[in-house]
Amino acid sequence: MLPDQPPELLAARVSSGDGTRLYADATAGIAADLRWQRGAFAPDHAIVIDADSPRQRILGFGAALTDASAEVLSTMPAPNRSALLRELFATRDATTRDATTRGLSSLGLTTLRLTIGSSDFSSSLYNYEPRPGAFTLRHDERRIVPLLDEIRSIQPDLRLIASPWSAPPWMKTRPTMFGRLGPGLARRTARPWLTWLGRRSRLDRRHFGDYANYLVRYCERMAKLGHPVDLLTLQNEPGLAPGYPGMVMSVHDQIRLIADHLGPALAASSVRTRLLAHDHNWDAAPKVLRLLGDPAAGRFLDGTAWHGYKGEPDAQSVVHRAFPKRSTHLTEITSFRDPKTLLAQPIAHDLRWHMRMIALGATRNWAESITYWNLALDGHGGPFLGPGAVPGQRHGSQMEGVVDVIASRQTNPAGNRETTVQRNVGYYSLAHLSAVRPGARCLTSTGHETGYTLNAAFQNPDDSLVLIVASDARERRTTTIAVSGWHAELSLDPGDTVTMVISRSPRAISLQ
Repeated sequence: MLPDQPPELLAARVSSGDGTRLYADATAGIAADLRWQRGAFAPDHAIVIDADSPRQRILGFGAALTDASAEVLSTMPAPNRSALLRELFATRDATTRDATTRGLSSLGLTTLRLTIGSSDFSSSLYNYEPRPGAFTLRHDERRIVPLLDEIRSIQPDLRLIASPWSAPPWMKTRPTMFGRLGPGLARRTARPWLTWLGRRSRLDRRHFGDYANYLVRYCERMAKLGHPVDLLTLQNEPGLAPGYPGMVMSVHDQIRLIADHLGPALAASSVRTRLLAHDHNWDAAPKVLRLLGDPAAGRFLDGTAWHGYKGEPDAQSVVHRAFPKRSTHLTEITSFRDPKTLLAQPIAHDLRWHMRMIALGATRNWAESITYWNLALDGHGGPFLGPGAVPGQRHGSQMEGVVDVIASRQTNPAGNRETTVQRNVGYYSLAHLSAVRPGARCLTSTGHETGYTLNAAFQNPDDSLVLIVASDARERRTTTIAVSGWHAELSLDPGDTVTMVISRSPRAISLQ
């Protein structure tokens, strides 16, 4: 942006607090209201963007391609699936200012999280080494890898995060994929001897080396298939012993596994996969500090993975201040239906929380990536392998996918079931982040939680600025936006969320 030229609003999208508009084009209306001027302004509650103090670099945003998501997407008619994947992953034309290219055609997602073996969102139990020395990715090569091929053809800048839920049973203290078996499953299982009620399954310390090799072989095999794993977490939610695939792992065991086995094995391998600690909630910062601070294990850790189900996002900043050179990633969050009615919450209501805690809260607290949980589910929260579920049978959950793909009971002339796509709150949270491209830098900005708004600002590689503002007021309020010596007033209704792309040079581009 030249000193004597005011900023130019290239594009704006709004989700209204009353839910009547969701990521709708608001460029013309907001551009007409923004009257840029120089001079003094009241600093109280103003959003002042400091474009000269870049913070963390953004890796990207996306969701998890779970086994459940792969099943749902694979059963769609090919043209429907292709259209949905382009909507989710295609990057809009970045070479023109033509308004038609700034439509709502795609989110440009660039991160996917993969599960190493089955998780709670699988139709059946599986792992890649059912017996010692018999490693195979046959399960993933049937459905997940072809989907990755299709997605990567749409989004070449795809980055993969991989997380294990459970080691193969023969590596654990009890030969089960489950973290803990409860009465519901115990009554249904054909093997009552698997019901150690109240006891949690762990990785057997005698098999730490086997497990490290298992994870490295997965990364090496995925790389040979054309899908290198960029980030690997040691264990999904190591503090939880769930009634589905999982296992607990103490901080002490994590340190020993990293320092003595996985860290050296990754370093000696041909892959360039970076290792992340924790992969659990914001309420466990002391554990993360122990992991990163251990001299033997910490040297192998690139950073930390967080989930947003408990605690506050400022835990990320607590760890960042202690270890400023380590990366920060929000690897899991989802939206839930009402547990009593199983009805979805109003998107506009849910979006306020997701803006405060995830899109704005996580990025303001140093997150380089945000990855929502299931990319796609079936409309009933499944396929699901959670507590009380019977392996091999479909069960639902209270969770929503970023999208839900709902199959019709009727078939078309080709014999395929037609599908409809329901876009949930995760979709719109990611949509408001979609103007922030990989390689962007998060910027310092004031006015967050100090008055009427929540906000986060970014500078894209093309030099454009992205400002996301969410109203935190109960009535219509006006706030001041200030950048590079210019300021203007922006008015928002209660609960509104706005993403704006602002030029910083004559060639700055629009959304994506």
